[in-house]
Amino acid sequence: MTLHIDYSQFSTEDQVRMRSAAFGIEVAAFTHTLIGQYLLERASQQRAQALEQLAVVTASDFEAVRELQSAVRRSDSFQAWLEDAVMAGENAETELRTEASDT
Repeated sequence: MTLHIDYSQFSTEDQVRMRSAAFGIEVAAFTHTLIGQYLLERASQQRAQALEQLAVVTASDFEAVRELQSAVRRSDSFQAWLEDAVMAGENAETELRTEASDT
């Protein structure tokens, strides 16, 4: 369930912060859903498999090494994107709270 907020009454900077905070909350909630947990687990499994294969692949097989490295980066990136969104939301929320307490 998404709550609709009329952002037009706030400054542009506050609107950006509020949207970032709301998005961070949604992403954090997503990571606790069955789908979010499944996707995070799959990314973790693919990363582990790629690292295992990387340990035994022929070093001169540049294409195979590149594909395995790409799989690790892709898995790491997926998790990092979610973590970044949550952190950006938390930072935005902190900024909004700080600004509100200063007034």
